[in-house]
Amino acid sequence: MLQGYQIRMLEEYKQLNDRVEKLEKFINESPVFSKMEVHKQILQRWQLSAMKSYRDALKRRCLAEGFSPLTGDGLE
Repeated sequence: MLQGYQIRMLEEYKQLNDRVEKLEKFINESPVFSKMEVHKQILQRWQLSAMKSYRDALKRRCLAEGFSPLTGDGLE
């Protein structure tokens, strides 16, 4: 059973993953993005990169705690 801080970490991972997917979709599919000024596009891509790095750190922390952030299942 996951402890309180592990549950919060898992929830944070899930929320961040959802935001990453939405921003990726916006960047890759939205006509609004392609019409933005280039420096604003660069900032959006930079933000996405930072979010992915943070998501990876959360994933590694979850795995180090013994559970999968993708399923919430323990790895024991």
